[in-house]
Amino acid sequence: MNKNKATLILIVVTIGYLITYPFKNIFILGLLSSGFCAAMIGGFADWYGITALFRKPLGIPWKTEIIARSRKKIFDGLTDMVVGELITEDNMKGLITDQNFSDIIIKYWDEGMEKQIKSFMKNAIDEVFIGLNNEQNQDEIEKIIISNINKVSLHKILITTSNIFVQNDYGDKLFDFLIEEVYKISGSPVFEQILIEAVDHIKDNYENGMLRRKFVNYIVLDTLLNMSSQNIVNKLIVKIKEYINSLKDSDNLQRQSLKKMVYDKITVYLENPEHTEVIENWKVKQLKNLEIKNFIQKFYDKFNDASVDTSDKKQIMIYIEKNVDLLAGNFRNKEDWKENTDIKIKKYLLASVSSAHKVVERLVRDNLNNYSDKMLVNLVETKAGNDLQLIRINGSVVGGLVGMLAFLISYFIG
Repeated sequence: MNKNKATLILIVVTIGYLITYPFKNIFILGLLSSGFCAAMIGGFADWYGITALFRKPLGIPWKTEIIARSRKKIFDGLTDMVVGELITEDNMKGLITDQNFSDIIIKYWDEGMEKQIKSFMKNAIDEVFIGLNNEQNQDEIEKIIISNINKVSLHKILITTSNIFVQNDYGDKLFDFLIEEVYKISGSPVFEQILIEAVDHIKDNYENGMLRRKFVNYIVLDTLLNMSSQNIVNKLIVKIKEYINSLKDSDNLQRQSLKKMVYDKITVYLENPEHTEVIENWKVKQLKNLEIKNFIQKFYDKFNDASVDTSDKKQIMIYIEKNVDLLAGNFRNKEDWKENTDIKIKKYLLASVSSAHKVVERLVRDNLNNYSDKMLVNLVETKAGNDLQLIRINGSVVGGLVGMLAFLISYFIG
């Protein structure tokens, strides 16, 4: 090590000076004595100066332990260098702007991030299922569900839903479904029997037990006009089906009128304050009847029952993995996705540069402040101490040469 070399040189020149000094009047020994003396003085002075950086040489406290005494200045200088020259806000912004974050995401995804994310999600799902078996967690989940449902205005949802159904294709699809069902009912034997009973009831009310009216019904309706109850119902069913078929046309005026009438009736009903209160009270009542904790427990038992096919237990994870793969594939193949992602990430990071730069400064200061005086001295001495010992070596060598040169000048001048 340079420290040992420098110390050895200092010892050698000191011994050399002590040996040659008594014979300094002899030219060659005087030359060596002057060289050894200057080398000794230079080496000792440099030893003192270098040692004073780290500790107290010879126990002298004045102007020594320079690094420990200058700790704040050193730390301030290092901090300013890092945040003011190396990691400036402009440098951080330039680094962010030069990156393609979409490519970085794809790169890390291919290098193992896919497996890590899926593993994380699997572990998260396992933790969620384990948590479902805890009664305290079940109580909290139940409270959260009920609290959020209570915040939802059911009558507003119904109004919005009715608007969507009536004003969009959903309304027409619902009408088509209802018309088709009514059409099926109109051709059913049950509906036919109901109509027959209704016609018979009308006839009975008309006759009211009078023979004359019964005779008229039998002669005129049943015999001459062939309008028995069955025939009347058959003709009614034909007309009903024709009318229902006409309503299947979305441009039919009667259909549009009927649709508007239904919409208006629903809107009036839902917007009535009394009805609103009834709907909300019904919601609260239904919530009280909900056994959410039992549902959660049954859900947990189902997915942890050993008798259940393992494929059933994996359905959630398979579904999630499938959608993750689909999302990753779309991201990889759709340039607009990648471009938008890159823009959004850069926008977020650039907006955070100022606060992040302050965090960097704080981190640098905090980490530097973790060093005690002793640790700081040891760090500097470990990293630069060996190189500093070259100053001692050079001081001895240069001092010796200067001493010899001074001897020669004084010898020849004198």
